[in-house]
Amino acid sequence: MMIVAKPLPPYSLWVATLTAGIFCLPSYAAENETPKANATFLDQLIINASPVSQTNQQSDSAITSLSYDQLATENATSVSDIFRYTPSVSVSGGAQGDGLITIRGISGNRVLIAVDGVKQAKNLSWSSLNSSRNLIDINALKQVEVISGPASASFGSDALGGLVYYTTKDPSDFLDNPSNTANQSTAGQYRVIYNGANKGLSNSISLAGRNDSLEGMLIYTYEDASEKQTPVDDSAQGSARRSTDPKDTQNESVLAKLKYQLDEHQAVKISAEHLSSDDDTQVLSSNSQDEQFLDIERRQRLSAEYTNDKATRFYDELTVTVDWQKTTNDQTQKFYNAGAPYFGDYVYDADYDETTRDLKLSLQKDLDFSTTAHQVSYGLSYEQTLFEQQRTSSLSGTNRSMPRAESKLVGIWAQDLIEWYDSVLRATPGIRYDAYTVDA
Repeated sequence: MMIVAKPLPPYSLWVATLTAGIFCLPSYAAENETPKANATFLDQLIINASPVSQTNQQSDSAITSLSYDQLATENATSVSDIFRYTPSVSVSGGAQGDGLITIRGISGNRVLIAVDGVKQAKNLSWSSLNSSRNLIDINALKQVEVISGPASASFGSDALGGLVYYTTKDPSDFLDNPSNTANQSTAGQYRVIYNGANKGLSNSISLAGRNDSLEGMLIYTYEDASEKQTPVDDSAQGSARRSTDPKDTQNESVLAKLKYQLDEHQAVKISAEHLSSDDDTQVLSSNSQDEQFLDIERRQRLSAEYTNDKATRFYDELTVTVDWQKTTNDQTQKFYNAGAPYFGDYVYDADYDETTRDLKLSLQKDLDFSTTAHQVSYGLSYEQTLFEQQRTSSLSGTNRSMPRAESKLVGIWAQDLIEWYDSVLRATPGIRYDAYTVDA
């Protein structure tokens, strides 16, 4: 169920939002009408999964684009729901949540996952615990793009198996919405979803405003859910149990953006994002006594972006981004050990922290010749990442399964989209050089 508040004057925005949250009633979407024969469908624009601005038909890669409206229509509430109908993409996992994203049989760290251009933390597994790369808020997404195949030339070696690119909403997505016929300077949206699969209740509120050259946005989402429901509900414990282990989940997300238009061609945008996920699972299906899993995930991001679309000899569009992101995973396993020689409570704690700082410069230039047209894109990037992982056991104490390390990556890349015969024939040669060092 979704309730959308159209753009309102400032004095009534908060009143309408609170009223919608209190008096919301179930609503049902009407069946899709058959498209008219003379209807015109516009080709979907690729936002970020390509270095140059192009539509899906212009791309020579297998790119799938999913808009927020499409995800909302499909009632997507998880990463597995996002890619439910996407060919060549699957998401592992089960009753305990979503796992790795697999593209054409390749998964793990060979698939690059990025949010607004910021790489997500690496996937690590140890014992029965593993880190996740699925900490996102679907309510804050504008579009999801998937490249089903190698994209290393433009995005680095992490994209050897493919790319999943999440793009979050901007203030203009609310303020410039077609429903805002009066071109008002404020807009809001309230969305509430109940998911019967896990008894999850999600509330999301979005606010956006514009004052001359400055515009801002705030999206807040809170979700409370339990374990996935099964047809069988028994009280058995151990391997004979057939129903899902009891689970309590709280997810919280905050996304804030400010954009200032310096002049007709230049703009600066600042983004801040905070996401948290807390899972508490009573593992009744285990043969151990009083087994419990605690999974705490956090992700914070700060980003600044400068864009300039005033054409010069060297570029038509220039973008500079600076990003900082910290991701933490704290996973704890507790149970009572009744077997010899270790009797008593057993605690196993695994922590993984990853902090990334990166700087990216990208440029694009369009060139037209008598027989060919070129869209040249090139740039460079610098990335610094600190990895830290440790394990604490009530039996063996604290140790590391990998050293505390700092990596540095410098990349230079270039790509040319060449078109012949009025775009009948296209080719996209590209080259990239990466220098990677690790100080352990």
